[in-house]
Amino acid sequence: MATDLDKVVAKLNDKGVQIRIQSAIRKATLAALKKEGIELSPAEWGELTARLIAANPDTTIGPAFSWGDLVPIAVPVLGGLLSDRRLKTNIVDRGARSDGLHLYEFSFRGFTNRWRGLIAQHVLQHRPEAVVQDESGYLSVNYNMLNVALEAV
Repeated sequence: MATDLDKVVAKLNDKGVQIRIQSAIRKATLAALKKEGIELSPAEWGELTARLIAANPDTTIGPAFSWGDLVPIAVPVLGGLLSDRRLKTNIVDRGARSDGLHLYEFSFRGFTNRWRGLIAQHVLQHRPEAVVQDESGYLSVNYNMLNVALEAV
């Protein structure tokens, strides 16, 4: 007999439920940031998340505050890395992995930092379960599901 907790776990394994929860968390976070006077474009979110993922957690970014302090706050809220082709520029295909996924080098629009990672539209063709569309229509990739690390180039 399934317990209530088993039912919750089963429901949380549903991709639709995961997408709706992620979307609600993202909306609430964006609303809270807006109240603080912080508004970021999707490309800025992508660049910020990439920096958080790639940063040395001990690097200080303010008085007694480091990148490592931001990672547990920001990355789960984003739920994945905004990996939509429309947010990237100067995209160079660096070849396929053994599982068929291609790695790309790119910059987020408006930024010069170079990253090596995935393009959501390509991942969608091979591993759709690892891609989520946000309320604005942009695609994010759950890198952990794919055993891929975003890298600074």
